[in-house]
Amino acid sequence: KAGRQLAFATPRIIKEAQLAYFDKLFTLWEELQPDFVYINNNGLWPLAKKHAALNLVADMSLNIFNSQTLQFWQEQGAAGAVLSPELTMAQVEHLVSVSPLPLECMIQGRLEMMVSEYCVGGSFLGALDKGACKFNCAEPLFLGDRKDARFPIVTDQFCRMHILNAHELSMTANVQHMADAGVAALRIDGRDYDAARLGELVALYRKILGGAVEAPENLPGTTRGHYFRGVM
Repeated sequence: KAGRQLAFATPRIIKEAQLAYFDKLFTLWEELQPDFVYINNNGLWPLAKKHAALNLVADMSLNIFNSQTLQFWQEQGAAGAVLSPELTMAQVEHLVSVSPLPLECMIQGRLEMMVSEYCVGGSFLGALDKGACKFNCAEPLFLGDRKDARFPIVTDQFCRMHILNAHELSMTANVQHMADAGVAALRIDGRDYDAARLGELVALYRKILGGAVEAPENLPGTTRGHYFRGVM
């Protein structure tokens, strides 16, 4: 009703017993007619492809690092792909120049460091060893390291524990360069923000891309991730 695009996304980890659930979910999503469905698990792609009306995007969790992977997903019928945030800016630029698909990159938000079936909150605060969890995600949790960095812990609907980076990714100083290079979509992961803060960030990036404000350096307490150092 607001005239905006809507996209759904799947979890990264899917168990065999959950495939029937997601097959039904894709049927529901097809009826709702979202603009895109982001697939984060290889095993879900064949199920989703049975629903021809869904525009499928190969999401970040599929670890897209090279042009052969992009070619593969195009052949599988992908409408787009999200590049791995572990790529360097130079690698992003190269893939944009040769990609057969429109590409998306993450520019703001907390990157996920790990996902686990083991839950710290349930184990230490929810008496899981005695049966059902009593913690019920009642309060924010963090893991600390020797440098006093605090890594947020969040839990999904399947009670999996997700450990997020202690520092938010921020590409305010480089987002215009990414857009000029041909990145088709720029993602802000807003799950860690309240509505007011998310609105501020969206407005800031729009102003930067529109030339209304000078691009600031990284926002305080943030990181540029691997875009300028890489992992390989």
